[in-house]
Amino acid sequence: MFQHQLPLPARRFLGVNLDGWLAYAAGGGANGRVGGANGGADVNPARSFVSSDDLARLVNWRFTHVRVPVDATLLQTAAGWQALDDALALCGRHQLGVVLALRWPDHAGLVAAPGAWRPVAAVWEQIASRCKGAQDQLLFDLLDVPLVSDAVPEEVLNELGAVRLSAAAAQRAQPPGATAARAWNALAIKLTQAVRAVDTQRTLIVQSAGADAEAFVRLRPTRDQNTWYSFHGFAPEGLTRRGEGAYPGLVDGERWDRERLQRWLAPALEFRSTYQAPLYLGAFGATSAAQRQARLTWTRSLLALCRPLLAGWAFYTYRDPSFGLFDGREVDYDLLGLLQSE
Repeated sequence: MFQHQLPLPARRFLGVNLDGWLAYAAGGGANGRVGGANGGADVNPARSFVSSDDLARLVNWRFTHVRVPVDATLLQTAAGWQALDDALALCGRHQLGVVLALRWPDHAGLVAAPGAWRPVAAVWEQIASRCKGAQDQLLFDLLDVPLVSDAVPEEVLNELGAVRLSAAAAQRAQPPGATAARAWNALAIKLTQAVRAVDTQRTLIVQSAGADAEAFVRLRPTRDQNTWYSFHGFAPEGLTRRGEGAYPGLVDGERWDRERLQRWLAPALEFRSTYQAPLYLGAFGATSAAQRQARLTWTRSLLALCRPLLAGWAFYTYRDPSFGLFDGREVDYDLLGLLQSE
């Protein structure tokens, strides 16, 4: 059985998401996002949505990296590529590591027909080539929140090299999510190969389906020694995304407490144990609409459960009126203190 041989980093990789910095806005460049009615770039987000002062603040808060989602549509323009270069250069000047997470507009379309996945592989080849000489602490997160459909043609599964079903299994109806998992496991290998054709050293990140800890039951390692595996922490979503219920307490009719969170995490931790694979919590947080104490206690519980087990994490997010450490006016120092205690 395949197992990773690389040790975890000597210092844990603790950071914060900068969601919206490299986002494409088709109608314009509001909030520093790149876009335009004609597909151009109205603004340079490296100079507006996130400033040098923002990054200096994150360093002062003792974060070691930022996680930067980048919209693939942005990279269809020269201005978008320049925005990516500028953002990476700015982070480098502040000695902040970067997790670059690719957002693709249509995940189901990647496996809808033979060859449909090749454009995303080509984008990764371009990114890898462009970043070949970049800082060591630049990691590539191959597909953000992968949500591949079960409706995958057999010819696509064959082209991707997906694991074949036994004759007996092929005669049975597959449970929901099983075919999607086979497709995503195979596609993750193809994207890994696309990067490795250009850069053999860069650390890669592969998320579980839907970035869900429970989806690790069907995730398989890519067999690449320098790959971390990732999920996002927003369970239970009634609390974290909508601010409903209590923690500890009832959320959507179910009791959530530290023990329930541990059960939710269990498949990811089992994957880590089985394959000796580094785990990365790529995003986690709860809306400010939740009860104040519930939000803080939930965050404390999740961090405590993950502390001895992860290569790193990235809080969601830096600037946002609902989820941010900074809402545009004030810093949430209680929440920041929890993160700094790690």
